[in-house]
Amino acid sequence: PLFLRVPIETSYAEPDARLKNDSALGSLVLEHRFDSGWDLRAGLQASRARTDALWYPYGFSPISGADGPDAQVNRRKQRSLDTQTDTTVMAELTRRFDTGSIQHRVLIGADANRDEWDFTADANLGPFGFPTNLPISLYRPVHRPLLTDPLQPYDASNYKSRNLGLYVQDELKLGEQWRLLLGLRYDRARTQGRAQYLPTPATLARTDEAFSPRVGLTWTPTSACRCAAMMKHC
Repeated sequence: PLFLRVPIETSYAEPDARLKNDSALGSLVLEHRFDSGWDLRAGLQASRARTDALWYPYGFSPISGADGPDAQVNRRKQRSLDTQTDTTVMAELTRRFDTGSIQHRVLIGADANRDEWDFTADANLGPFGFPTNLPISLYRPVHRPLLTDPLQPYDASNYKSRNLGLYVQDELKLGEQWRLLLGLRYDRARTQGRAQYLPTPATLARTDEAFSPRVGLTWTPTSACRCAAMMKHC
Protein backbone atom coordinates (compact mmCIF):
# COMPACT_ATOMS: atom_id res chain seq x y z
CA PRO A 1 0.00 0.00 0.00
CA LEU A 2 1.12 3.51 -0.76
CA PHE A 3 0.57 4.65 2.83
CA LEU A 4 3.41 2.34 3.94
CA ARG A 5 5.83 4.34 1.80
CA VAL A 6 5.08 7.56 3.66
CA PRO A 7 7.12 8.49 6.77
CA ILE A 8 5.27 7.52 9.93
CA GLU A 9 5.31 11.09 11.26
CA THR A 10 3.32 12.37 8.25
CA SER A 11 -0.04 13.82 9.27
CA TYR A 12 -3.03 14.51 7.02
CA ALA A 13 -5.01 16.27 9.74
CA GLU A 14 -5.16 20.02 10.34
CA PRO A 15 -4.09 21.96 13.45
CA ASP A 16 -7.70 22.19 14.69
CA ALA A 17 -7.96 18.39 15.10
CA ARG A 18 -8.63 17.37 18.70
CA LEU A 19 -9.72 14.41 20.80
CA LYS A 20 -11.34 14.38 24.23
CA ASN A 21 -12.15 11.24 26.21
CA ASP A 22 -14.17 11.08 29.42
CA SER A 23 -14.83 7.79 31.16
CA ALA A 24 -15.99 6.50 34.52
CA LEU A 25 -16.16 3.01 36.00
CA GLY A 26 -17.58 1.78 39.29
CA SER A 27 -18.07 -1.66 40.80
CA LEU A 28 -19.47 -3.19 43.98
CA VAL A 29 -19.06 -6.73 45.32
CA LEU A 30 -21.08 -8.23 48.19
CA GLU A 31 -20.41 -11.53 49.94
CA HIS A 32 -22.53 -12.92 52.76
CA ARG A 33 -23.08 -16.24 54.53
CA PHE A 34 -26.58 -17.03 55.77
CA ASP A 35 -27.36 -19.08 58.87
CA SER A 36 -29.10 -21.62 56.63
CA GLY A 37 -25.76 -22.53 55.03
CA TRP A 38 -26.17 -20.64 51.77
CA ASP A 39 -23.36 -18.35 50.58
CA LEU A 40 -24.25 -15.26 48.56
CA ARG A 41 -21.94 -13.50 46.17
CA ALA A 42 -23.30 -10.53 44.22
CA GLY A 43 -21.71 -7.84 42.09
CA LEU A 44 -22.59 -4.70 40.19
CA GLN A 45 -20.48 -2.84 37.63
CA ALA A 46 -21.36 0.25 35.63
CA SER A 47 -19.34 2.28 33.16
CA ARG A 48 -19.75 5.26 30.87
CA ALA A 49 -17.40 6.51 28.17
CA ARG A 50 -17.74 9.55 25.91
CA THR A 51 -15.46 10.57 23.05
CA ASP A 52 -15.62 13.94 21.32
CA ALA A 53 -13.32 14.08 18.28
CA LEU A 54 -12.69 16.57 15.52
CA TRP A 55 -10.66 14.70 12.92
CA TYR A 56 -9.97 14.15 9.23
CA PRO A 57 -10.91 10.60 8.20
CA TYR A 58 -9.95 9.31 4.76
CA GLY A 59 -12.67 9.08 2.12
CA PHE A 60 -13.62 6.46 -0.47
CA SER A 61 -11.42 5.76 -2.19
CA PRO A 62 -8.67 6.95 0.17
CA ILE A 63 -6.32 8.02 -2.64
CA SER A 64 -6.82 9.67 -6.04
CA GLY A 65 -4.17 9.75 -8.76
CA ALA A 66 -2.14 6.96 -7.18
CA ASP A 67 -0.18 6.45 -10.43
CA GLY A 68 0.51 10.15 -10.96
CA PRO A 69 3.32 12.35 -9.69
CA ASP A 70 1.24 13.87 -6.89
CA ALA A 71 -1.20 11.37 -5.36
CA GLN A 72 -3.96 12.97 -3.31
CA VAL A 73 -5.46 11.78 -0.04
CA ASN A 74 -9.24 12.16 -0.05
CA ARG A 75 -10.45 13.21 3.38
CA ARG A 76 -13.20 15.13 5.12
CA LYS A 77 -13.52 17.25 8.23
CA GLN A 78 -15.70 15.46 10.77
CA ARG A 79 -16.79 15.79 14.36
CA SER A 80 -17.82 12.54 16.04
CA LEU A 81 -19.61 12.12 19.35
CA ASP A 82 -19.45 8.58 20.68
CA THR A 83 -21.13 7.60 23.96
CA GLN A 84 -21.31 4.12 25.47
CA THR A 85 -22.91 3.03 28.75
CA ASP A 86 -22.75 -0.44 30.23
CA THR A 87 -24.29 -1.97 33.36
CA THR A 88 -23.77 -5.54 34.54
CA VAL A 89 -25.20 -7.23 37.63
CA MET A 90 -24.79 -10.81 38.86
CA ALA A 91 -25.75 -12.89 41.90
CA GLU A 92 -24.88 -16.44 42.95
CA LEU A 93 -26.00 -18.70 45.77
CA THR A 94 -23.96 -21.76 46.74
CA ARG A 95 -24.48 -24.44 49.36
CA ARG A 96 -22.87 -27.73 50.32
CA PHE A 97 -24.89 -30.66 51.66
CA ASP A 98 -24.94 -34.46 51.64
CA THR A 99 -27.51 -37.00 50.47
CA GLY A 100 -26.33 -40.25 51.90
CA SER A 101 -22.74 -40.88 50.77
CA ILE A 102 -22.94 -38.28 47.97
CA GLN A 103 -21.64 -34.77 48.62
CA HIS A 104 -23.24 -31.89 46.71
CA ARG A 105 -22.14 -28.36 45.92
CA VAL A 106 -25.11 -26.55 44.42
CA LEU A 107 -24.81 -23.26 42.57
CA ILE A 108 -27.76 -21.06 41.53
CA GLY A 109 -27.07 -17.82 39.70
CA ALA A 110 -28.29 -15.03 37.48
CA ASP A 111 -26.60 -12.29 35.48
CA ALA A 112 -27.91 -9.39 33.44
CA ASN A 113 -26.30 -6.82 31.19
CA ARG A 114 -27.50 -3.59 29.60
CA ASP A 115 -25.39 -1.87 26.95
CA GLU A 116 -26.10 1.19 24.81
CA TRP A 117 -23.96 2.87 22.15
CA ASP A 118 -24.87 6.19 20.58
CA PHE A 119 -22.96 7.79 17.72
CA THR A 120 -23.41 11.03 15.79
CA ALA A 121 -21.23 12.62 13.11
CA ASP A 122 -21.20 16.13 11.63
CA ALA A 123 -19.31 17.28 8.52
CA ASN A 124 -19.20 19.91 5.80
CA LEU A 125 -21.83 18.69 3.33
CA GLY A 126 -21.98 19.21 -0.40
CA PRO A 127 -25.10 19.85 -2.53
CA PHE A 128 -26.05 16.13 -2.56
CA GLY A 129 -25.73 15.62 1.18
CA PHE A 130 -22.31 13.93 1.11
CA PRO A 131 -19.27 15.21 3.06
CA THR A 132 -17.10 17.68 1.15
CA ASN A 133 -13.80 16.25 -0.06
CA LEU A 134 -10.67 18.08 1.18
CA PRO A 135 -7.79 16.51 -0.81
CA ILE A 136 -4.21 16.84 0.37
CA SER A 137 -0.94 15.61 -1.12
CA LEU A 138 0.05 12.11 -0.05
CA TYR A 139 3.82 12.73 -0.08
CA ARG A 140 3.99 16.52 0.44
CA PRO A 141 0.96 17.55 2.52
CA VAL A 142 0.53 21.32 2.95
CA HIS A 143 -1.66 22.35 5.88
CA ARG A 144 -3.69 25.50 5.44
CA PRO A 145 -6.97 27.04 6.64
CA LEU A 146 -9.90 25.11 5.24
CA LEU A 147 -13.67 25.37 5.35
CA THR A 148 -15.01 27.34 8.28
CA ASP A 149 -18.69 26.72 7.56
CA PRO A 150 -20.66 25.11 10.42
CA LEU A 151 -20.62 21.33 10.38
CA GLN A 152 -23.94 19.65 9.62
CA PRO A 153 -25.34 16.29 10.83
CA TYR A 154 -24.95 13.50 8.32
CA ASP A 155 -24.73 10.24 10.27
CA ALA A 156 -26.31 8.87 13.46
CA SER A 157 -26.54 5.41 14.98
CA ASN A 158 -27.91 3.93 18.19
CA TYR A 159 -27.59 0.35 19.40
CA LYS A 160 -28.98 -1.26 22.55
CA SER A 161 -28.63 -4.75 23.97
CA ARG A 162 -30.27 -6.43 26.94
CA ASN A 163 -29.01 -9.83 28.11
CA LEU A 164 -30.30 -12.09 30.88
CA GLY A 165 -28.82 -15.38 32.05
CA LEU A 166 -30.11 -17.90 34.60
CA TYR A 167 -28.16 -20.99 35.58
CA VAL A 168 -28.08 -23.88 38.03
CA GLN A 169 -25.34 -26.39 38.67
CA ASP A 170 -24.75 -29.35 40.96
CA GLU A 171 -21.29 -30.80 41.55
CA LEU A 172 -21.55 -34.29 43.03
CA LYS A 173 -18.67 -36.01 44.79
CA LEU A 174 -19.08 -39.77 44.27
CA GLY A 175 -16.51 -41.23 46.63
CA GLU A 176 -12.89 -40.12 46.67
CA GLN A 177 -12.12 -40.56 42.95
CA TRP A 178 -15.21 -39.48 41.01
CA ARG A 179 -16.95 -36.14 40.54
CA LEU A 180 -20.02 -35.52 38.38
CA LEU A 181 -21.05 -32.06 37.20
CA LEU A 182 -24.60 -31.31 36.00
CA GLY A 183 -25.56 -27.85 34.81
CA LEU A 184 -28.15 -25.93 32.82
CA ARG A 185 -28.12 -22.30 31.64
CA TYR A 186 -30.81 -20.18 30.01
CA ASP A 187 -29.94 -17.04 28.02
CA ARG A 188 -32.17 -14.37 26.56
CA ALA A 189 -30.75 -11.55 24.45
CA ARG A 190 -32.58 -8.63 22.89
CA THR A 191 -30.83 -6.21 20.55
CA GLN A 192 -32.08 -3.02 18.91
CA GLY A 193 -30.41 -0.92 16.27
CA ARG A 194 -31.12 2.26 14.37
CA ALA A 195 -28.74 3.79 11.86
CA GLN A 196 -29.12 6.64 9.43
CA TYR A 197 -27.38 4.71 6.66
CA LEU A 198 -29.90 1.84 6.78
CA PRO A 199 -32.66 1.82 4.14
CA THR A 200 -35.37 2.01 6.84
CA PRO A 201 -35.90 4.75 9.44
CA ALA A 202 -37.43 2.25 11.87
CA THR A 203 -35.58 0.67 14.76
CA LEU A 204 -34.62 -2.93 13.99
CA ALA A 205 -34.93 -5.42 16.84
CA ARG A 206 -34.53 -9.13 17.47
CA THR A 207 -34.74 -11.49 20.45
CA ASP A 208 -32.80 -14.74 20.87
CA GLU A 209 -33.19 -17.44 23.50
CA ALA A 210 -31.19 -20.58 24.22
CA PHE A 211 -30.81 -23.38 26.76
CA SER A 212 -27.28 -24.71 27.35
CA PRO A 213 -26.99 -27.99 29.29
CA ARG A 214 -23.64 -29.45 30.25
CA VAL A 215 -22.35 -32.62 31.88
CA GLY A 216 -18.86 -33.23 33.19
CA LEU A 217 -17.13 -36.20 34.76
CA THR A 218 -13.77 -36.25 36.57
CA TRP A 219 -11.79 -39.27 37.68
CA THR A 220 -8.82 -38.86 40.02
CA PRO A 221 -7.13 -42.25 40.49
CA THR A 222 -4.07 -40.70 42.23
CA SER A 223 -3.07 -37.28 43.49
CA ALA A 224 -0.81 -36.89 40.44
CA CYS A 225 -3.35 -37.95 37.83
CA ARG A 226 -6.76 -36.57 36.92
CA CYS A 227 -8.90 -37.36 33.88
CA ALA A 228 -11.85 -35.20 32.87
CA ALA A 229 -14.55 -35.23 30.19
CA MET A 230 -17.06 -32.51 29.42
CA MET A 231 -20.09 -32.35 27.15
CA LYS A 232 -22.12 -29.20 26.61
CA HIS A 233 -24.51 -27.71 24.10
CA CYS A 234 -24.51 -24.00 23.23
